[in-house]
Amino acid sequence: MAVLGSNWEAFETYSQKIRKEYRQYPDEAYNAGRKNALEKMHEKDNLYFTSEMKQLLDAPAHNNLFREIQMLS
Repeated sequence: MAVLGSNWEAFETYSQKIRKEYRQYPDEAYNAGRKNALEKMHEKDNLYFTSEMKQLLDAPAHNNLFREIQMLS
C-alpha cells in the first residue's frame, strides 16, 4: 500500500506493471475495472491505519489515485 503514496513516477510505474499483469483484457474493459477499483480506494477517508502513515502518505495517495482516475476517464 505504500506505493499508493509514493511520488508520481513510482506510482505510474506501479500502474504500468498492473496493466501488464492484466494485458489479456482490452483497454476498454481494463480501464473501466481499474477506474472502479481506484474510485473505491479514493472514496475512503483514510487509506492507512497508523497515524504516522496517514500523516505521511494519505494525501499523496489520494492525489495519485485521483490523477490516474482522471487519466482513465
